[in-house]
Amino acid sequence: MQNLDFFRELNTATLFPYEKLTHNRKYTSIEEKENFFYIDLLKKSICKNNSEESFKKYCVLNNFSQKDLQVLVSENLHQDKKLADWIYVLEESLEYIDISTISFSKETQEVPFHQLLSPFVELCFFNLRKNLIDKGVKEPTSKVINRLKKTLYKELFILSNAVFFEEFSDFLNDSKKSTFNPNTEEDYCYKKFIEKNIEDKLQTIFVKFPVLARLIATKVHRYTLFVTNLFERFAKDTLEIESHFKVKLGDIKEIHLNAGDQHNGETTAILEFPNSFKLVYKPTNLSITLAYNQFLDWINQSLNENLKSFKILDKSDYGWIEFVKALECKTTKDVKTYYKRTGILSGMAYFLNSRDYHYENVIASGNSPVLIDHETIIGPELKSNLYDKANKSDKTILESMLLPSYEEDITKKCGFGSIKQKNNGNFVFYKIINCNKDNMKKAPQFGAQRNDLVHIPKKDNELQFLENYKSDFFEGLNSFYNLILENKEFLISKESPLEHFENKKIRHIIRPTKVYAKLLLLLNNPKYLKDATAYGLKLELLARTYLMYDLLSIDILGSEREQITLGDIPVFYTISSSDHITLPNGKTANLFEKSAVASVKENIKNACIEDLEHQISLINEVLSLSQGAKKVAQTI
Repeated sequence: MQNLDFFRELNTATLFPYEKLTHNRKYTSIEEKENFFYIDLLKKSICKNNSEESFKKYCVLNNFSQKDLQVLVSENLHQDKKLADWIYVLEESLEYIDISTISFSKETQEVPFHQLLSPFVELCFFNLRKNLIDKGVKEPTSKVINRLKKTLYKELFILSNAVFFEEFSDFLNDSKKSTFNPNTEEDYCYKKFIEKNIEDKLQTIFVKFPVLARLIATKVHRYTLFVTNLFERFAKDTLEIESHFKVKLGDIKEIHLNAGDQHNGETTAILEFPNSFKLVYKPTNLSITLAYNQFLDWINQSLNENLKSFKILDKSDYGWIEFVKALECKTTKDVKTYYKRTGILSGMAYFLNSRDYHYENVIASGNSPVLIDHETIIGPELKSNLYDKANKSDKTILESMLLPSYEEDITKKCGFGSIKQKNNGNFVFYKIINCNKDNMKKAPQFGAQRNDLVHIPKKDNELQFLENYKSDFFEGLNSFYNLILENKEFLISKESPLEHFENKKIRHIIRPTKVYAKLLLLLNNPKYLKDATAYGLKLELLARTYLMYDLLSIDILGSEREQITLGDIPVFYTISSSDHITLPNGKTANLFEKSAVASVKENIKNACIEDLEHQISLINEVLSLSQGAKKVAQTI
């Protein structure tokens, strides 16, 4: 390894606080000023009010001694001869940096900082080709490869752009102060900035922002593995897919990644083929979807309905799913049928303890709503003091997020939609203007929400909202609830269709995905990318919840930390018949009063007309809130 000292220093500089403890690093005494700075940052992270009491509780929960705290904030660590795996990925990437190959062509002109990120993208796809050749897998078309390159570039840009803009700004300021007379070309300084950093193989930037080096190398490595797995699995399963879905595939024509959140370095992908057939790849076990389809079959048969399901091919660790198209309703009768079926599915979700059914998990397909992600279709009952006492939706029919809620934020993203989703107003996004020129900058732009919400049915290209079809919705809800009442004994017996849900892998939502997403964006701030200790201590924003709820396992926090630092949205799984979560390290967290299956059966035992009337009153209340908002808007 060339420049070994550089990589060793980088390796040490990127240790996050809890890794220092895990690796049992030796440390020397540190200055009190540094100690106080980091301890203060930690206190502010775990408690908004910087409470000493909260800090003491945090230390007790983590079993921290005074010595442990010193290790957490120490910068005087001895270098370890063993380098992290990502260091070798970084070294290999930097070997791809060559000043003679840097291009300022028209193709790269509208891709900001393309020259700094392209070596990492090229390394990824060199290794991808090598992996596919080694496994005897045909290489995708150039169009597909280019799409995958753009996706990786975009993800690397999200990580690095704040640093690159800051460094470029400093370079421009230094250039203005220098004695040389700049060329009049509008990209003269930009080219000089690129050349300067390419000549030293980005080492100046990475010494200053070591965490960025770690995150980029980690992203490249995991992206390579993910895409390799996808194509290897597709090649291996092609004949089975064609037989199962009764289709002839051919080469992949187009690919769309990030059709869902990233977990374990992987994400959902949509594959398109020349015959317009689309196939969804899910990098997770799909047996829960089979169980859901079987329960849906029982509902359809019992109520003489035709709620849509979709075909799946479960391959244990991953699977292939039929793509569900958004289709318009042809008649008003279709719309009424659609909302009757939303009532049925809302009732079903209530009894199954379904959660997290926001608008991205529902497709309006003709006269039937389709729930497209089933990881959270059935859920356990939490221990009582883990519920938010202020949340009126908890343990009610509103908890699934399919319906509008008392919380406006939930209503604006609920699965079955609401009038409030018709126009959420403008939103702010940032656009790069004067790309790759000396006056390049990020400028705020305003955009209007597009009116193509695929989770809300349309007729004649007009959105049809739930609030206008309440009677149809309640007809469906009543029919399903009465089905439960009429079949109580059967549904808790061994012959019940609910038995299909036994011992299935399901996801448990510890906290809203948006919390993780916001934190990941926050941590891309240059001040955290230059300081691994500050990065790790800022991560302890996650710890606030653990100080509120004593039953939450501190081991879960450790897993959240680890997944966040890998660039993932943290995800946790349990078994539908289990009363605990098993973490990746083998430890367990006991959060549940009852397993998912036991909780569903308890819900059925407790079903009664009084409860149905209560749930109907809640729905009427939240629907009146959104309708009231519409009337106010019309009078302004």
